[in-house]
Amino acid sequence: MDGVCDAHPFAPTGGRCSACRRSCCAGCLVYADPDAAAPVCLPCALRARQDLRRKKHPTDVVDLRHP
Repeated sequence: MDGVCDAHPFAPTGGRCSACRRSCCAGCLVYADPDAAAPVCLPCALRARQDLRRKKHPTDVVDLRHP
């Protein structure tokens, strides 16, 4: 791969984020899920983690007084 990391302009590109396709150095690419086939950049990994938390703990208020 040629080019430089979008976050670190002096670091050579180690690959691309599988979610946003941004050029990243090896230090910026992570496997957000142990079963993931391809790495993602840190912002995409954090976004995926937040989405997962929202699914597990919705913020909708449920009124239990009226069945």
